Amino acid sequence: MLRRFVILFCCCFCCLGCHSSKPQGIPTEPVAGIVTLDGSPADNVTVKFNPKAGQGESAVGTTDAQGNFQLTSLSGVPQAGALEGEYAVTFSKMTTLQPVNPNDLLPNASSPKKPASEGPKQLLPKVYQDFKKTPVSATVKKGKNTFEFELYSNVK
Repeated sequence: MLRRFVILFCCCFCCLGCHSSKPQGIPTEPVAGIVTLDGSPADNVTVKFNPKAGQGESAVGTTDAQGNFQLTSLSGVPQAGALEGEYAVTFSKMTTLQPVNPNDLLPNASSPKKPASEGPKQLLPKVYQDFKKTPVSATVKKGKNTFEFELYSNVK
């Protein structure tokens, strides 16, 4: 019995020693860029790279106040960026919810009850949100990838 325990312990110890603590995954390529809306930097826009072939991994990033973004894989690939390949690029920007004053919801003699907030609203045209209809595409190649995306609020 002791012999079996020692053999089992040694096997487990050897297996643990062979396991790498470094995360494994498919290497991604660095992807960054800038998004503008009607010529001005677009802040707080979600940028998503959707694989065109239906295979691969999506990657996403959010723009800062200057419209700059960096992508990270959605599937937990350890590095920031995206896999090499062709992508349909989608964009989304939602309004933020404002706190509601409870007194504004109560009816009073001078004004009727105000409706509650309808929730967040999309600020970009629908065509930019649908990966099948978006007019924006990108090709991620080996090495550093930088993109400039100009969006227009009057696109149908």
